Amino acid sequence: MDKFLVEPPALETFASTSMSRNHAFDQLRTQMTGLELPRDAFGHIPGIGGRIHDAYEDFTHQTTDSLSSAAESMAQIAAAVRGVVVAYQNTDNAPQTAYSVIESDMGTIDIRGLQ
Repeated sequence: MDKFLVEPPALETFASTSMSRNHAFDQLRTQMTGLELPRDAFGHIPGIGGRIHDAYEDFTHQTTDSLSSAAESMAQIAAAVRGVVVAYQNTDNAPQTAYSVIESDMGTIDIRGLQ
């Protein structure tokens, strides 16, 4: 069986890049939210000018909603990966901690013939 190795620094790097994506998506969403066009931006075409503008607004709202979801997903991925790092580190440290406790407790036991 192959050896399983976890590299916490590599996982932390991945979590950091996920948070960078979170910030990038948030920035893009903020920029998209700031872009508003007047109703007559697509011209004064009787009967369809308003529908074109409505379709444009629908598209921009759906895009900003998608960017918000993507940003939130990146933040959740980063948090989950960081949770995995902590869990692995705790798992790796648990045997040493248990051994130290046992060793400490054994030091107070007097067994005849053992010095």
